[in-house]
Amino acid sequence: MFKQRFTAYEIFQVFVVCSFTVHVWSVYNLLKEAPAWMLRMSAGELTATIAYVLAFTLFESVVVCLGIVLLGVLLPSRWLRSKLATLASVVLYLAILGSGVAYKLGARPETWAGKEFVFAGSLFVAASAAAYLFVLRFPGLERKILAIVDRVSVLTLAYVFFDLIAVLVVIIRNV
Repeated sequence: MFKQRFTAYEIFQVFVVCSFTVHVWSVYNLLKEAPAWMLRMSAGELTATIAYVLAFTLFESVVVCLGIVLLGVLLPSRWLRSKLATLASVVLYLAILGSGVAYKLGARPETWAGKEFVFAGSLFVAASAAAYLFVLRFPGLERKILAIVDRVSVLTLAYVFFDLIAVLVVIIRNV
């Protein structure tokens, strides 16, 4: 069933989209905190801290990718129509945009009550559904999104390379 639904290249594209969005958010926050870390940490502690951040970013990228692929397996195939990478990129970019706006506005999800979560979740589902219909309506948009995914794949592979080095640093540090 799994091999009939997605090719290896489609799964790679989904990983690129997931990894790129997670890395952008992680690197943004890492660069925001780095000046303070440089003032209070030694070079070894700073390297280890950055290695832990990058290793967790790789883990988070894999988990998000597996979640999207699993969702793609569970949803009816006629809904996706071999557009998994395109739809994943649209949904993830909506999620990172919403998270970024909430972050900049000072919204603290851990203080939200049930109503706020329901509202935010409903807004996200509505925006994702609208984006889904928009992608289905305009086939040229899918080509443009996939072209961007292909261009970003080189940068994402560089991120993953540094993540693997970070995993080695974490392993060596803990052995």
